[in-house]
Amino acid sequence: MKIKKIILALIRAGFEKDIKAIESLSLSLLRLNKKEDPLLAEEIASILAQKKVGASSYRSIGFNSSPVDEGSQTALVQIREPISIIKPVFNENIEEEFQNFIKERKKISELLKYGIKPSNSIILYGEPGVGKTYSAKWLSYKLDMPLITLDLSATISSYLGKTGQNIKQVLEYAKSFNSILFLDEFDAIAKKRDDQSDIGELKRIVNILLKELEEWPADNIVIAATNHPEILDKAIWRRFDKHLELKNLDKKLTVDIIKKELELIKNINKEDLEMISYFVKNQSPANIVKLCDSIKRRYILSEEKDNFRKHIYTELKRNNYNGLKDKEICHYLKKIIPNITVKEIVKITGISQATIYRYLRED
Repeated sequence: MKIKKIILALIRAGFEKDIKAIESLSLSLLRLNKKEDPLLAEEIASILAQKKVGASSYRSIGFNSSPVDEGSQTALVQIREPISIIKPVFNENIEEEFQNFIKERKKISELLKYGIKPSNSIILYGEPGVGKTYSAKWLSYKLDMPLITLDLSATISSYLGKTGQNIKQVLEYAKSFNSILFLDEFDAIAKKRDDQSDIGELKRIVNILLKELEEWPADNIVIAATNHPEILDKAIWRRFDKHLELKNLDKKLTVDIIKKELELIKNINKEDLEMISYFVKNQSPANIVKLCDSIKRRYILSEEKDNFRKHIYTELKRNNYNGLKDKEICHYLKKIIPNITVKEIVKITGISQATIYRYLRED
């Protein structure tokens, strides 16, 4: 029980940025675990020791000091340790590609024994919100590898030659230990070299990327993500083992996401799931999750727990996905729940009876 209290106090201290409290609580955790879990105690001691000498606490788990921009001293990467997250919902073919990639990485020694280099690079492309960044974080968790994300705002410099130097620093750093390098908004640094509007600096960056990616070590992974695959240099594509297009989900997978997101609401039924999925068709997974969060928030805060459909309708209208119209939702409610009465539709939508009768008479 004491350990639980220390963990809760540590979380509070973290949010308060109370370094002294974090250090004191970490020491308490170390002492309590010295007998039961000596390895954990040793790791805590190592983290504390690194902080005592003013070094990055990441050094305790084998990370070197992260690269910084020479002029501003701003960190060029963000490091995220593998953290358990819920598996994304993929279309069948993408699911298979990810599972094969994971299998290759877990059997890396066997493949190398036969002289076969396992896949270690992926380009994820698709519209915003389809889950590119989330997929990279999930792979980090599944493969138990830290995720190093390039910080574009810190990396791209107005000084000639500096951006290339920063990119080179980041690539060398990511190769120095077992990790996943994530290059988000990849099109910003990997544009076609025949683009006449770009200065020579960007062409040099692409050349650096091509050389480094060609020699990327087998035990490391690089993932690039872009919303604009059409502007990437053709030679860049050849440096990646897998090209995965993440798309908006089909109806079945959309229902699966909604069901998972709203599973805590006991009085949701099949018709409710159908209604939401119909009005969010062709929406990104991110938009669907956002809508479900809004529905849950409205349901929790409302006194009308028995009128769940009203909360669905209100949030669908507020978000206005796919140009939702009152007439369309009245027709659809009648279609998925044939025995629904006009009074029930009034209760859900707040539209007058006369208007609903008119809508239902019209094709």
